[in-house]
Amino acid sequence: THSDFPDRLVSERTFERTQQRTDAVGAMLRSTASALIFGIAAIAILDNLGVSVVPVLASLGIAGIAIGFGAQKLIEDLISGVMLVVEDQLGVGDRVDVEHVEGVVERLTLRSTVILARNGVRWYVPNSEIRRVANESQHKGRASVQIGVAYDSDLRAARSTFHDAVVAMTEEEVWADAGAEDLREPVVAALGPDSVVLEFRLFVEPTERRGFERALRERLVQVAADAGIIIPNPGLDVFLHEAAS
Repeated sequence: THSDFPDRLVSERTFERTQQRTDAVGAMLRSTASALIFGIAAIAILDNLGVSVVPVLASLGIAGIAIGFGAQKLIEDLISGVMLVVEDQLGVGDRVDVEHVEGVVERLTLRSTVILARNGVRWYVPNSEIRRVANESQHKGRASVQIGVAYDSDLRAARSTFHDAVVAMTEEEVWADAGAEDLREPVVAALGPDSVVLEFRLFVEPTERRGFERALRERLVQVAADAGIIIPNPGLDVFLHEAAS
């Protein structure tokens, strides 16, 4: 029956990325088509004006051969750029790592990919030099935050308290865009020398992951203080007692 099928077979994210690929490829093809059209139009205008186009075409042929040897890199960049978009390896707005450069894709052109790094530096990377792409924006990323509690703490109560705090945080309007999923109680990640290390693992939108992790660390410390959950301090406390006279 119709009710057995989802209302939308394609997610909004998939549709958006398909639209991005279509726009990027369309821009590349329009640029190529424009160059060809203007070239043909120029030859037609010269012919209508009575200018012999045979010498012009001969000159263009010779020049084309010379230019062709120097344009191999440009053609390679063009083909590589088209394949990057068609295969959905990256798109505008994606956070990517292309070996030596990591940042957000700002623009795709016929020749290069423009990436804005975290430090504000804008990189223009030739498409043909992009051999590997690590894309953080195609799927939700795992946020991971750890916190240690004292060995003599009520572990079950601590886990429950922290879990409730994380759920409450994800329901706040400021984190609505994070799209948090898989909200489970923290697991015991390690047994440290002075604490039991609890780890929270959940999935959020890749663009929100780093900010969410920072805010979650602050929230857990505050919750621990309010609930009286001891977070061990690796320093040593020394107590001096006066000898009884």
